[in-house]
Amino acid sequence: METAASFEARFALRSYPTIIRSPLRATVLPDCGGRGVNSRPYRDCGRGGRATFPPMPIENWRPSVAEAVRVSSSSVEGVPSPRLSPGGTFKVRKFVLFALLLALSVLAACGTCLAQGLSQARRVRLRVIVSYQGGQTKVNYATVELMDAVGSGSALDKQITDQDGRVEFNTITGAHRIRITGDDIHPYEGDFEIVPTETYHIENFGVRRKAEGERTSAEAMNTVPAIRLKIPDNARKEFENGTKAMEEQRWGESREHFQAAVDLYPDYDLAYNGLGVACSQLNDLQAARQALLKATDLNDKFAAAQRNLARILLSERNYEEVASLLNRSLNVEPVNVWALTNAAYAELQLRRFKDAAAHALRVHGLLHDGLANAHVIAGYALEALGQPQEAAEQWKLYLKEDPKGPNAKRAQEAVARLTKAPLS
Repeated sequence: METAASFEARFALRSYPTIIRSPLRATVLPDCGGRGVNSRPYRDCGRGGRATFPPMPIENWRPSVAEAVRVSSSSVEGVPSPRLSPGGTFKVRKFVLFALLLALSVLAACGTCLAQGLSQARRVRLRVIVSYQGGQTKVNYATVELMDAVGSGSALDKQITDQDGRVEFNTITGAHRIRITGDDIHPYEGDFEIVPTETYHIENFGVRRKAEGERTSAEAMNTVPAIRLKIPDNARKEFENGTKAMEEQRWGESREHFQAAVDLYPDYDLAYNGLGVACSQLNDLQAARQALLKATDLNDKFAAAQRNLARILLSERNYEEVASLLNRSLNVEPVNVWALTNAAYAELQLRRFKDAAAHALRVHGLLHDGLANAHVIAGYALEALGQPQEAAEQWKLYLKEDPKGPNAKRAQEAVARLTKAPLS
């Protein structure tokens, strides 16, 4: 068996009429458990997008780790290839758009970059949709309470769901807590975040149906985490001041109040979450990460903090931790469309195609305004699983939901390729 070979890499993006030329740099990654990356060989592409590499041991190189990266700008964009053929030529085929184009469009659409945190806070219209877990049936006549940040005070607003399981509130961007009760459902409390760029926000909540004749105990009615029942008054006051400063975009002052709150009460998970948000607004990502990690350690069911931490990790492309965090958050809030979409995206990057497809497909059954790219993720994942017809249907759904979106041309090409139909 041959143990070394020279090979020529020719990089071509199918979405473009011509092959990619300089400036591109071709790189091959060693299969060494993450070590030796700094010593990886590379060659600048010449005419025709070609780069020739010297002989190297074949067994030391993974078959899916060739990449082309732009070297003409300060930001480097990696483009992984699905297959490497030593001693021959490989082309960056349909998955080459994966990290270059999909990462740009999906991350932007899903709100995973820190630009969200730096946008202006504003008033927002909130729609809440309540469904029974495990199905699409909506819950009628449930009481939905928009709570204060701690969740133990009286409701800021209270409404009853209509026949479609919907209620709407006028509120502001930022962290929120909600309580849902009803005659035939188990009480539910949860946290969620409305990012500053939004003017209209939709949250889906799944609640458990009671068994016939089952009653709700007094203990079940109080679902506030135990650590939030012991908050000292002085720490609560600091938290409230921090929340008010956050609403008025006084981020430095907000950070000081949240820090004071956790100094007074080290188990204050809500204050650590607020501290993390304030630090991210101030672009202190290390402090933001530490505060949000502390919030999730104190309360492993704090889904909003888990999503906030995932936003930072997404910007760092730490997909392993993103997938873990968002799957934990989905155990608490299984119908959060942002978490479903971004969990699918992280799993796609990790090539966990089955998990990515499962999460992305769940999005379609929920209201997901602004998250049509879930179908892009589903399309890539299903194709990788050898299901071209199902993948084509996902691309068609994307075109139906966002016909002029950033992935529209790519979707048309994918449908034509997967169904062997000519472009319209």
